[in-house]
Amino acid sequence: MQLMPSTAARLNVRNRCDINQNVSGRVRHLAWLMNKFHGDLRLVAAAYYTGENTIQRRGLGYSNQDVVSYVASVRERFVRQKFGSANISRAPGSTR
Repeated sequence: MQLMPSTAARLNVRNRCDINQNVSGRVRHLAWLMNKFHGDLRLVAAAYYTGENTIQRRGLGYSNQDVVSYVASVRERFVRQKFGSANISRAPGSTR
């Protein structure tokens, strides 16, 4: 997991290379993003990838292809984990 210096400072992570501090900080950051974006995992994943300020301003209207691809890959992994690969087409929000 990667913590940017400003995010690490905000989360009181003093040593980003220390695995315990890094994981603890990243979990707190993801929880904070979940709260900020009201549990919308698409926005949380996008904010994790590109930064919360950009997503706060643009929301789902942000159309950078790298971000769109990242969010899609996170969703696919989430659906596989939750529903199994055989049931992807039956998952909520599926376009298959």
